[in-house]
Amino acid sequence: MIQVEEKIKIYIPDFIHAILLNDMEKFLFFKKNGELNKNAFINTLIVNYVERYQDENNRYDDYIKRNIYETFKTASAVQAEELSNKILSYIQLSSYHLLNSKNDVALSLKPTKETAGTIQFIQDYNLHGQSVSNYFRNMFASYAYLSQDKRERIIFKERFDRIEQAIQEKRKIYFTTPNNNRHIASPYCISGSHEELFNYLLCVANGKIYSFRINRIDHVMILKDSLVIQESQAKLFEKMVQYGPQFAIRSDQEICVHLTENGIKQFHSLYIHRPVAINITQDETGANYYFDCSPEQVYQYFSRFGQDAFIVYPADLRNRMIQQIAKAYRMVQRLSRELEGEKENKPGKSSEIEI
Repeated sequence: MIQVEEKIKIYIPDFIHAILLNDMEKFLFFKKNGELNKNAFINTLIVNYVERYQDENNRYDDYIKRNIYETFKTASAVQAEELSNKILSYIQLSSYHLLNSKNDVALSLKPTKETAGTIQFIQDYNLHGQSVSNYFRNMFASYAYLSQDKRERIIFKERFDRIEQAIQEKRKIYFTTPNNNRHIASPYCISGSHEELFNYLLCVANGKIYSFRINRIDHVMILKDSLVIQESQAKLFEKMVQYGPQFAIRSDQEICVHLTENGIKQFHSLYIHRPVAINITQDETGANYYFDCSPEQVYQYFSRFGQDAFIVYPADLRNRMIQQIAKAYRMVQRLSRELEGEKENKPGKSSEIEI
């Protein structure tokens, strides 16, 4: 039986190590002192991914053995198993670019009381002749090749499962967000961002539509109360799924943005969080783009366009953008004055020539 005190050394390529470190940071796996909690993350990954990973391996294994039996009619079960393991191992090494990897990084895994049993099961039943270190190396590579939003679903599997159960049973949920803010909400769905980065809980709380990033909520509990979502709210949720679930849409409101010729070029080249235009009209100085998405999405996207984007309406969004530009302008002026002051106070070289 594996002991909790025992550490397992796992050697993985540096590019996979970089992905794991990035996920630890993005998914907020930190110790109290601010350092990344590598052991907690790795243990969570193993427990939440082992069944899915093994199911995938079993499907490959069954397919390979079936073809072995069809090709070699006299092959025994033992021979088929050995050959299948060798083929599967090679497929994993080549598909995850693990062959001839020269820049391996060592990870130390210390099993916890919660994961020791799972790791023992892996050692007893899943290795098929390979070392436990090599098994985890392949597992982490398989995980790393998934998109980030799919990896997030693995790390927060329990959270996803509980929310999706509540949606299926049409019940409200309780959860907390940072700073121990408590919420009771009617969940509508979980939706991944179009950029495949994060997943969002779309829900109604206190009659208002909200979008919460899954890795920022915790302590999810299913309540006995039935969820309450109006038909009009459901339509707005569908817009959020279509345009970007990270931006809450709370009303049907058309937004018009005028873009200069340069702004149009930027719009076509900057695709992250880009809103979808429902109509475009040309004029002498550029074009008017019309949107029915979240005002926050329009604000965040076009705030980097400067003078090449002007919000025609609604007025409150236009004024917000103007205030932001004015604030940035004042900051630039202040920094310029400070730099000029430093230059004036800095002693210069004498222009006189000593004889």
